[in-house]
Amino acid sequence: MRKVGLILILVCLGLSPVFAQETSRPIIMPENADEITLLYEFEVATQPDNNAYRENALAFSPDSKMLAVGLLDRLIRLYDLETEEMIELVGHTDSVWSVAFSPNGSMLASGAYDSTVRLWNVATGEELYTFTGPTGWINSVAFSPDGTLIAAGEADNKVWVWSVATHETVFVLEGHTGYVADIAFSPAGDLLASAGGDGLICLWDLTTGEQKQVLTGHYLSVETLAFNIDGSILASGGSDTTVRLWDIAQGTQRSVLQSHIAWINGLSFSPYGRILASSGGTTGNKIDETVYLWDVATGEEISYLETGNRVSDVKFSPDGKLIATGQYGYVDVWGIDRDAVEPTAPDSPGSSTSQECSITCGEIFMGIDVDYLYIDFTCEDPLQVQSTSNEDTALASDGRSETHTLTETRTFPETGHQYHIEATWILDISTNDYFLSSYQATVTGGPFAEPQVCSK
Repeated sequence: MRKVGLILILVCLGLSPVFAQETSRPIIMPENADEITLLYEFEVATQPDNNAYRENALAFSPDSKMLAVGLLDRLIRLYDLETEEMIELVGHTDSVWSVAFSPNGSMLASGAYDSTVRLWNVATGEELYTFTGPTGWINSVAFSPDGTLIAAGEADNKVWVWSVATHETVFVLEGHTGYVADIAFSPAGDLLASAGGDGLICLWDLTTGEQKQVLTGHYLSVETLAFNIDGSILASGGSDTTVRLWDIAQGTQRSVLQSHIAWINGLSFSPYGRILASSGGTTGNKIDETVYLWDVATGEEISYLETGNRVSDVKFSPDGKLIATGQYGYVDVWGIDRDAVEPTAPDSPGSSTSQECSITCGEIFMGIDVDYLYIDFTCEDPLQVQSTSNEDTALASDGRSETHTLTETRTFPETGHQYHIEATWILDISTNDYFLSSYQATVTGGPFAEPQVCSK
């Protein structure tokens, strides 16, 4: 492991969040201001008139407590939304275009104009590894849902896929005739979608590395992608100013969402997939300062945010209570009244049956070892998940501990419920008696109105 140019900065004022009412920057609040309110504003442009000091990419940590910001001045900033502290990561030699947290939140991946993808330790800020191979700049990076793979889309028309554990190249996917602007793993981890400057969306089979399907409809470049929670819908945004929703099973276009006046820079689904956020940028002399919120089922615009400048990216927090937007030197964090903006329906997550369900996690002893994590429900669906160190994915080991991850999607036809399960646990292997030192499991979907979490 290497440590390159690490700077650790803890800031309590200065570059830490500024409450919205204290800023003089013009922000037009939405008509439904009781439902969506500006909570924090980070000034990331230390030199406001210099393009090099502006934000470019955003990512929330899985627990929604941290926000990563990739900057055009080669830096990455990690903002702790609870303590108002900031860690600055230094290592890239050119603009950072994409950032992504690992599923367990312990690592951050970043891609930059220097043609490298770098892996960082979130807790310490240490650079863990630099992936090389691409010859064009990196537009997008993403972790697979189980945390075992990192993928990157580059300007030289290729998608690279590496192993997190071994750092070896797993696939180099070639099919685009223009730059690869964005990539997205399906929640099940079996598909990788890529968006190209050629106007195409390619779906790749991650078992074989073969191109499975090509989606066409955008008449200019496709700039951004996002899957909904169960992977049944893929959203795409392009420089043709449209957002398009695709049915993955049928390979067909479901709807076209049109309100933006410039190309689409960012897309993000709410945790349960009923709302899609889209952000607009700049096309010629047209500047789109708006983030729209769409009802995925109907394709109707249900709300909007006027940010006061062109928007570089938009992200829902995993808990669905925040939206982050980046715009021309500032990053804003908006609070959402989810009951108002994303109301529940009887046949969707959040129905009244959620009061009858609960989640528990724990340990199962196997002889002298404790290497079994279980997740159990008290609910109408008999959902039980168990995984051993022989069956799950070992993400990393330092000789003293092993980090394991598990990602599953379960469907129950009898009730129509679908659950998405993500779990991470750490085994202490420093002695002959393994034991489970910590774990965290999150379950979304089914009848639950909120993500269900159990941890140790």
